[in-house]
Amino acid sequence: MNRLIRAELYRFRHTGHLFWYAILLPLSFVFMPIILCWDMIDKPLDVSIESLGTMCVLVYNFFPALAAGISGQLFNKGKIGYYEVMAGNKPSHIIMSKIFSDGVFFSGIYTVCVSAFYIYLAIKNGVGSITHPFIRLGLFAVVMTHIVVSSIMIMMTAKKTVSGVILTYCRFMIFDIAFMPAMAAIATLLGLDKVALHIGYMVVFNQLELSVMSPIDLTAILHIVLGFLGEFVFWYIVVYKGIKKKKFS
Repeated sequence: MNRLIRAELYRFRHTGHLFWYAILLPLSFVFMPIILCWDMIDKPLDVSIESLGTMCVLVYNFFPALAAGISGQLFNKGKIGYYEVMAGNKPSHIIMSKIFSDGVFFSGIYTVCVSAFYIYLAIKNGVGSITHPFIRLGLFAVVMTHIVVSSIMIMMTAKKTVSGVILTYCRFMIFDIAFMPAMAAIATLLGLDKVALHIGYMVVFNQLELSVMSPIDLTAILHIVLGFLGEFVFWYIVVYKGIKKKKFS
């Protein structure tokens, strides 16, 4: 697996346009909160944290497709993914090499770029009334990793870059923003308020906002952590079976 990781990182570094897209586009998110919060530059973090809701919307619309698109171009360039399978590499090694290369890189840069300005405000002006800032930052990083890793594994399921981007969009926009709220509404109409609440916690977009702006409780923490682990296992099984069957076109 180490060889696969090194090969993936080498391809990433030496595929110029992809490397710079992966660096420069997320870096633009460092400057967006500065524009949104310039008049609050001397205020504590709790005053400007509401702008993070806007950032979450942008993240949700932009980052999954970017991660799937760039990772997919690396995986499919010259049918690299196909030849990794044909070379006899274990499916688990192929999957985890993508997670430990593309997944770690994108998760790290996304988390840093989105949170950098808010961390600066917290250090400079204090956090104000915000509770558990380090736990919130950790949970935010988990949600960002959830988005990135799921996007990469969805791309590996689709095995084609464009199809992977479309499927990723459907997963995070249509499923989360349309289907899950509809299910919560049905549960509410049936008088299943607790079920509706848990469905709301399962939406990854809601988890982004929960991690930074809502009260932190055990239910939120469990949904964020276990939700990521559960989806990882689901896509891992799907990708693993696809590789074992050698279904490449």
